[in-house]
Formats: sequence, C-alpha cells, structure tokens
Amino acid sequence: MYNHSKLPEYIRGGVQRYIEEGIPPGDFLKAVICNNLKESFARADEININKMFDIVEFFYNEVPGRCWGSEFNYKQWLNICYLRKTLKPGTQIIYQPKHAKTLDHPDCEKGFVTSIAPGGLSAFCRYWNYDGSDLRTKANSEATWLNDLIIENTHPQKKVDEWIKKINEEKK
Repeated sequence: MYNHSKLPEYIRGGVQRYIEEGIPPGDFLKAVICNNLKESFARADEININKMFDIVEFFYNEVPGRCWGSEFNYKQWLNICYLRKTLKPGTQIIYQPKHAKTLDHPDCEKGFVTSIAPGGLSAFCRYWNYDGSDLRTKANSEATWLNDLIIENTHPQKKVDEWIKKINEEKK
C-alpha cells in the first residue's frame, strides 16, 4: 500500500502498525510524526539521522496528511484507528462538533452508527430528534467524521437494534 522502500527496514513495522492500526510507535517515530525536529534528532540513532530526509519524505508523500505533522494529528489518528476497530452498526454515539466543549451543548446530537464510510475516516450515522423519541432523518444516514464522535449509550439498545433491522430491510 505504501512505498516503505526508503525507510530503514527496522522501523517499517512500527510505521505500518501506526498508520494502519493506530498502534503508538516508539519515541523516535512519534517525534517524527509529531513534526518535532529537536526530539526527532535527539532520539534518532545514526542510521535514522542519515535517513531523516527519506523518513520525512515518506510521511510527506506516502501517508494520509491527517496522520502526521503535529501532536494534535497524532492523537487524532490514534482516536480514528480506535474508532475504526470499535464502531459497528448499532454502536450508539454522540456527535460533538469542534466548538462544543461539553456533551450537553445544544449542537451535540445523539444517534447510532449505521456503517463505516469507505476509507474509514467517517461513519454514517442516524440521529435522534431533539426529544429523543424518534429519528430526525429516516430516509438516510449522515456522514460524520470519526473524530467528532463519542461512544455513549443514550437509548435502550433494543430500540437501536430495531432501527438497524428496519434500515437493513429497506436496503434489500
């Protein structure tokens, strides 16, 4: 999938596990991923110092920009990978937009996942209306960035499972 050929062989596994599975790498790779030049060189061995340009070039040219470049991107990527593994149809969530600092903010919405979007950076979700008695949109699911989702049960799971069943029947 990615052209690892310019990377030192002994760091390829750590890079691949981080990008594909969200497994935190060692301190050197974390410093590179977080774009911390001082720490990158402080933690690099002689081989990595000599290959630093190739390592940075690899991240710049080969991997999703959202997974590196800052400590914020690093933490967000770990969260995305965790949610990719965890979310499945029927998982209850709360959508928390970036400006909402608490889950009781009026712009937060309760709902559930119907599927994970191709590429794995977003999920399709259905959201409950304001009083939580019924779905706000019944005709379709809404794509939502994984980083804006919090896993939280807010309704009886039986009610969610009934909706998932109904949605799946409509697809047939």
